Amino acid sequence: MCAEDEDTLQLLSQLVVKVAFAEMPEEVVEALRTGELAALRKGDSDVRPLLIGASLRRLALRALCRAKKAELTEAAGKNQYGVGRPGGASLFGKCLQAQAELRPNATFLKVDLKTAFQTMDRGHAFRAMAAADPEVASALAKWYGRPAVHLWRNATGKFEEVTSSRGFDQGCPLAAAAFSIGQRTALDDFLQQLLALDPAAKLYSYLDDTYLVVDSELAALALGGLGKALEPLGLELNPTKTLVWSPAGVTAVLPELRSCYTAALPVLGAHLRTQGDAEDAPHFLGRGNGGLLEATDRLGKLWENLQRLQKAGLKRQAAGALLRTYAGPASQHALQLTLASDAEAYNYDCALKDAWETLAGRGLGETETLRLELTTKLGGVGVQWASSRKNAAFWAGWTAVAPEVQADLDSGTLADLLDSLPSAAAQLQTARDGLAAQGAPVAEGAALSNALDFHAKQRSFLNVAQKKTHAAHMQRLSTEEKACFHGAGGPGAGGFLQYPDDSNCRMEDELWSTALRQRLGLARAECNHRQLPLAATTCCNKTSGGTACNAGLDETGFHSTTCQSGGGVMRRHFNLAAATAGLLKRWTHESPLLEQRVPTWDRPRRNPGRADDPLERALLDIEFTEQSERRWIDVSVRHPAAGTAADRARAARKPGEAARRGEKDKHERYPGPQLTAFVVELPGRLGGEARQFLKDQVQRLPADQWTYELSRAYRVISCTVQSYCARQLRAGSGIR
Repeated sequence: MCAEDEDTLQLLSQLVVKVAFAEMPEEVVEALRTGELAALRKGDSDVRPLLIGASLRRLALRALCRAKKAELTEAAGKNQYGVGRPGGASLFGKCLQAQAELRPNATFLKVDLKTAFQTMDRGHAFRAMAAADPEVASALAKWYGRPAVHLWRNATGKFEEVTSSRGFDQGCPLAAAAFSIGQRTALDDFLQQLLALDPAAKLYSYLDDTYLVVDSELAALALGGLGKALEPLGLELNPTKTLVWSPAGVTAVLPELRSCYTAALPVLGAHLRTQGDAEDAPHFLGRGNGGLLEATDRLGKLWENLQRLQKAGLKRQAAGALLRTYAGPASQHALQLTLASDAEAYNYDCALKDAWETLAGRGLGETETLRLELTTKLGGVGVQWASSRKNAAFWAGWTAVAPEVQADLDSGTLADLLDSLPSAAAQLQTARDGLAAQGAPVAEGAALSNALDFHAKQRSFLNVAQKKTHAAHMQRLSTEEKACFHGAGGPGAGGFLQYPDDSNCRMEDELWSTALRQRLGLARAECNHRQLPLAATTCCNKTSGGTACNAGLDETGFHSTTCQSGGGVMRRHFNLAAATAGLLKRWTHESPLLEQRVPTWDRPRRNPGRADDPLERALLDIEFTEQSERRWIDVSVRHPAAGTAADRARAARKPGEAARRGEKDKHERYPGPQLTAFVVELPGRLGGEARQFLKDQVQRLPADQWTYELSRAYRVISCTVQSYCARQLRAGSGIR
């Protein structure tokens, strides 16, 4: 609403500024400073307190941090990777990996602080922020200049008051910058002292996570010095959680530190979590695998949770959407930080494939696995296999941060960087060769260092590879299969795979699995693995007079989805019209008319029989008013493999041909601009007029609703068509 109304937007902007700088009555400020505390699990024996603050406070302070991003990033310093650094987590991991290769005999210290965010002396942060940016310092002082009272819900459900007078509230947008800037001076001074003893020493911070890389003989001294440097800030090392590691093994570590030794050093556990993870997801230095093994374990745990939720009532459609959303990001950091082996990627993909086989209710072969991976616009499902992404993720992850790793290692050029890191260089060359094998070569003929200087996003490599995979797959299909596969692509065609926001976007479990199997090209998609051996061979549909169709059933479901007996075709048509009318009502708040006769388009019937009405009456699916003019919509669902051999050949050559043929037929029957031919191909592709109609209607809404409403419209249409297509497939085989 604000984007449409400049006055409202201006008022909101003024309000955000006033809230950010606490320029409000004192009682309002106090109310906004109060929040509810929640405890998040931190490891096996600790909790992380999180403040659930007022939405208006979060909005205002987040806006302030974004406006001051450059100033806050500079104030946090080059050793801080958690404030304003694009790809900071990946860069953090790459720098530590580089140090492990560059200094194999050094000691790596992972330092844990006791409740760091909650115990820091705010005065240090106030002074540091004042020097960095007086405007942010003013806001920080307003929100944290005096104690606040928060609320904690105890086991009985009653609230208890908790006074906060130190540190910063985790959950507050200002907290990360305030903490990081507050500790910068102490860490910088400490590092300068350490550099005098070990010129190659490094300190890396990601918010309250601090790592030291130092000569092994100086490790104990460095650890003690860091503790003393942080004491004036009110911060205390947690010796029970301090970890020590060396690429050379435990023998390279000082005896007095060996009790803290770990065979694999975790990096950024909490900051690499994916939404859906029940626990931290660290990357490990010192492990033979690159982290994909742990990602595979987490994927298995998520799938177990989704299966439990399904038993409790979660729709299969929702479980599939959540799995599809989770599986890619869950492995992303592991694939970016280390080039996964073929075996690791295979194991991850097997776990993911097993889950999709359960959802589909059938085993999946090579063709179905390929279609699972292709994007929905290419007719697939959009499942992200690790084996297909590992080269692109590793290469793109490196090219995004290579200049900064080069600067961190004081390498003159990227070639010098690669010379100093032969293991990383070998992995990069392997990834580059892998991309070339996938059909997405990088800077052909150029040296590795020159190719590394060219950054392209991971998605660009995957798009090229997927288009080539799609083209190769099309070559193996028959004319009819090509037409149907084209019909499964395009915007919105896979909308039924998205999370069901409401009942209009929701499918019953068996119908959804049937639609999924049909999209994957499985033979006799109406049957799960138990039903397949007993599948009917002739059509079970009956006419209104009770006569069975008895036509032979084909493996692709063509007959079942086009059979005129049983009423399935008409039900599919009527429900698509009703769904389209429902969208119009939602957007215009007016109820369109259904099944309306338009005498203007009546015409003499061609070659009428003796019992036929000589007049072919024009009966349109939807009538509505737009800008004081009457308009009509006539819907149609077209099978891409229907029609003459020439029609099928055209549909096999060019995506959307079946829909265009349907639109042409509609306009020949009902000439004039008042008609919208709303044609959907049975596998899901919307015709050009249907897509344009939805876009035109959505763009009459406030701009901030366009994206969601168009996405929802695609889902509504997709779920309607696929639900009734699945019903037809099942009815043809006599499956309820």
